[in-house]
Amino acid sequence: MIQALTVICIAVIWSICDFINHEALHFLKSEKFLYSVYLLAGLRLLAVILFGYVGFFGIFFGNAFSSILWRDYEPNDAIWLALLSSSAALFSYKLWQKLATISDSFSGVSPLQLFYLIALNGMVTSLLRFSYIFYNDNQVSSALIINTLASNISGAIFFLYTIKLSNHLYRRMRR
Repeated sequence: MIQALTVICIAVIWSICDFINHEALHFLKSEKFLYSVYLLAGLRLLAVILFGYVGFFGIFFGNAFSSILWRDYEPNDAIWLALLSSSAALFSYKLWQKLATISDSFSGVSPLQLFYLIALNGMVTSLLRFSYIFYNDNQVSSALIINTLASNISGAIFFLYTIKLSNHLYRRMRR
């Protein structure tokens, strides 16, 4: 029961953030379905880091729902792209944990190690997204893969390092 509520909360948070991203940060849009800085890439990773598979499902449902609602994606495209991007985050996190021997507690993670996770997630996400779009539309630009990589890395860096800095400042102020 608690896991289902967590999935719903993550999906609602994703949908609200996606709406804000779509409405308030539209000036960051570089292509039809791509932002130059995609802040939700950080939220995707954060949900998977904090909640694992439960975070995966929350991001999947939130992403699919908001893509249909706010971005006018066809339901099939919304579901597949949500599945690919949430899978990319989970796969990247688990692979990074294994390669860097990081535990689920996430303690002792350096800013450089966090960057490696962000870069790995950006690469996997951009490859999966490009493959899906290329498979469905052969006229897609090859620059899409590079732009997706850059937008996911820049957005996740901004999002996750802002949270890391906020947490650090909060702890210092409590002392």
